[in-house]
Formats: sequence, structure tokens, C-alpha cells
Amino acid sequence: NRPAFFWDDGACRLIVWGGGCTEGARSIDLFAAPATAVEIPLDLPGYVPRVFLNATLDPVRRQIVVQGGYDCGVYTFLEPVDFIRFD
Repeated sequence: NRPAFFWDDGACRLIVWGGGCTEGARSIDLFAAPATAVEIPLDLPGYVPRVFLNATLDPVRRQIVVQGGYDCGVYTFLEPVDFIRFD
């Protein structure tokens, strides 16, 4: 399972979402030497970690949109679309 990468123009950072059975995202400071990755705290009530998902950044509403994917055991397809807000 590969992660999704987004450029967050408002915060001037690269965001990495997913890449295995994970809930969270990481922010990568490309201008630091060496570049550092910091976890982006997300409020995820009821969110189920998933693999093989589709994710995209909605920069206007400051959220990541996650659709589809399977549970971590790759047994159940997760149909709901989740809108995950971040700062």
C-alpha cells in the first residue's frame, strides 16, 4: 500500500497520508536540514484505519477526503467517505 502525498500551500508543507494500516498523517518540513517529519494530530472519532484507500487534500476546507479502502486485515471493503479536518 502506497501513501498519498499532498502539497498544503496554506501551510507551505508536504503532507503524507497513509502508507500501510495507519490513521494519521505526517507533515514534512522540506526546508529543514535534514528534512523532519512531524505527526499531524487528527481528531478521528469512529475512523477505522484502512489500506488501499483513495485520499485527496481539500485545501479550501482544510481537510483530507478519504474514500474506500479495506480494513487492516483486507477482509472488508470500507465504503464510507470520511472528511478529516486538520489545522
